[in-house]
Amino acid sequence: MTISKKKITKLSIIVSLFLILMQLTSVCKATNEIDVSPPWARLSVVGATESGGTNYVTSTEVKIQIYAHDDKCADTEIQYYISKDTPIDNKNPLDENLWQTYESGLTIDYTLPSLTATNKLYAIFRDKSGNTSLIYEGPNVEYTIKYDANGGTGTIADGTAYHGMAYIVTNQYPTREDYYFIGWSLDPQSNTATYEQGDIIPATHFNSDQHTITLYAVWSANKADLALLADKVSIGDYVNYPVYYENVYANGTISSRTGWRVISKNVDLNGNTSEGTVNLVSAGCPLTYYHVAPAADSVEALTTNFLTTEFDEYVTKRKFVKNGFIGYTNLKDVFTNIYTATDGENNPLVRSMIARDILDTTGQLEMEIGYEMDLNNPKYSGLYKNAVTYWLASAYYTYSLWYVSSSGGVSSSGSYEFGVRPVVSLKSNVKT
Repeated sequence: MTISKKKITKLSIIVSLFLILMQLTSVCKATNEIDVSPPWARLSVVGATESGGTNYVTSTEVKIQIYAHDDKCADTEIQYYISKDTPIDNKNPLDENLWQTYESGLTIDYTLPSLTATNKLYAIFRDKSGNTSLIYEGPNVEYTIKYDANGGTGTIADGTAYHGMAYIVTNQYPTREDYYFIGWSLDPQSNTATYEQGDIIPATHFNSDQHTITLYAVWSANKADLALLADKVSIGDYVNYPVYYENVYANGTISSRTGWRVISKNVDLNGNTSEGTVNLVSAGCPLTYYHVAPAADSVEALTTNFLTTEFDEYVTKRKFVKNGFIGYTNLKDVFTNIYTATDGENNPLVRSMIARDILDTTGQLEMEIGYEMDLNNPKYSGLYKNAVTYWLASAYYTYSLWYVSSSGGVSSSGSYEFGVRPVVSLKSNVKT
């Protein structure tokens, strides 16, 4: 921050803020309770006139108003340090006795050292989880994370953590014949995991003189020791559903993607309560493209059971035509595996996404044309907001589909071709 007196001294307040964006890309337990981003902060000069980022004042005696906020902790749990003349060293952590406790409405007195020169203030903030607003770099603040297979096979590259930042445990894992991988522990003899794939190690862990941390693989010969998938994921988490597909169309190009998002839990696609059930929607672009047929139930049929609708060969070719899914049998094979829940006739529980899925996930009461759903929430943006239109099914009219645009607006359309996103229900006893 810069301040200037008229004649005028200038003072700059420089706050280096760094938002740590964590993207979990595999099956991982919910980590919503862990703070991974530093406090938001702003400094201003009381009574100053600001122009072009410079605060102009008429006296050498000024008051600095400090604003700070963190999503995961109270204001009184935020700490700060202000350097009045010297930039804060980002290669060595601050001594603990330099940190001061922030409180709402905090104001500090400051005497400008010069009446004519530009004066700068440097500030750093820290939350209770150890996340700092200054980006640290250099050998004194780096931590090496080593992964020890602990009797298993497979080499996992070392990771690097930094002082003031949280760290995501690798999604890779070793293998061991006749054993299940449980997770990672700081103790090579442990039978329980301290961290699992995609878990977050809080920033407070990286605040010691020990700069090498070894995580040891934890193994079990008993499948019952594995957690249920439903116990590890939250709505919005990314899951590697065990199929591979090549039916993605985006902006005129074909690409291959895998991956699904958790859309609901503990209720299967038939509406039955089933503890542990996880329902997934295909992530990225639509998996299947559907051509509208003349029949009155052409779109309506998709809202019930995506795979058990009987199509004759001619109609099937018209409805599933992009990049490999020629017929009903091909499509059904994609979803048929040991993880997919089935109905009473052993048909896999798969249907196209419907309006109800968005309502249940976001807590909205109804779908309305032109309505902006609560899709700006990062928890939902991975589910519905994409670079391309997100097609659902079942709108007001038989020939129409709901869709959510990339901006989050909801509408319906009678376009000839729709990219339909399937939702698959996994068995309640799926272990991870």
